[in-house]
Amino acid sequence: MSDPPLPGERYVNKGRQVRRQRFYDEALFMRQVSGSTGILPVWDIDDAHGAAPRWYAMPRARLLADVFGDASTVLDVVTHITALARTLAALAEQGIYHRDIKPANLFWYDGAPVLADFGIAAFAHRPAGLTRVGDKVGPANFMAPEMRSINGKDRGERADVYSLAKTLFVLAHPRRGAYPPDGTHRVDAEEFSLSSLGGGNAMLSLGHVLEAATQYRVADRLTMADFHAELVAWLDRHAAGTAGFGPLGSRSLGGWGPDLLDRHRRDVEATRAMVVPCIRRIAEALAGDPSA
Repeated sequence: MSDPPLPGERYVNKGRQVRRQRFYDEALFMRQVSGSTGILPVWDIDDAHGAAPRWYAMPRARLLADVFGDASTVLDVVTHITALARTLAALAEQGIYHRDIKPANLFWYDGAPVLADFGIAAFAHRPAGLTRVGDKVGPANFMAPEMRSINGKDRGERADVYSLAKTLFVLAHPRRGAYPPDGTHRVDAEEFSLSSLGGGNAMLSLGHVLEAATQYRVADRLTMADFHAELVAWLDRHAAGTAGFGPLGSRSLGGWGPDLLDRHRRDVEATRAMVVPCIRRIAEALAGDPSA
């Protein structure tokens, strides 16, 4: 367990708000790895209930997204995502998968990026089916395709790399909104363009890394260890060219003006309004359950 809070230092107390076994697993895991690089530490935990703790306390941390200012560049984003990829790769070697990677679960604590909220994680000592049929596993725009299955049995061996790549894109494009474009990152598609970040060919090579990390088929996708290695190699090649990367706060939308972006969002909403009811009807016809 990490050092206790100093007098007057603020902390967050997390209590059981989800299915009991999920919370117990999360609390005990967080205590076990407290102090590990890249994971938000635990300051205290309910010791009165053994393997069924009812709460645990963590330090109050900043969202990683809030660390990036107007003067930050894509190099800063890739540097911090690379550090998190190293932590996730180490967890994957132990059969542990977070399964809920998104900007809201990435924090900045003690001068470094850290992971938190392992509430729907897959742990090595637990069976694959940690969720009930119909349970949500991760946020839709960040969720790997295989995690959208209704059976809830996929452990997510390569789901985190998909979600982390999507998160990198969102953090590098704060003015484009809170969610990334859905599906595999395509370097030849305008909605996935990285050109507004500066850097010239460096952005093209980063795009290819993101494309490999978000492949639809699990077998075609990078592992987390490979994703980490690719990001390290990219930084080694391009970190010296800081002058070529524009500040996040001053860049343009890369051809997507406000009017075009608003029209795109309206089109997406209208499409979903038409398609989702049709999908429900198909699900009901095939499975007898519209929620499927």
